[in-house]
Amino acid sequence: MELAKDYRHMPEYRVIYQMRGQTIERVFADAKEKHALRYAKMRGLQKVKM
Repeated sequence: MELAKDYRHMPEYRVIYQMRGQTIERVFADAKEKHALRYAKMRGLQKVKM
């Protein structure tokens, strides 16, 4: 874990880490906003999948 934390501060990885907000995090934000996945009405994996 500490090695992964150190990598994000290295210049060659900093650019990749900054792009994360535009790519990966955007997918989750779209799912929450456009597909009503912000809240689950039920608990448990099986019930949420319904």
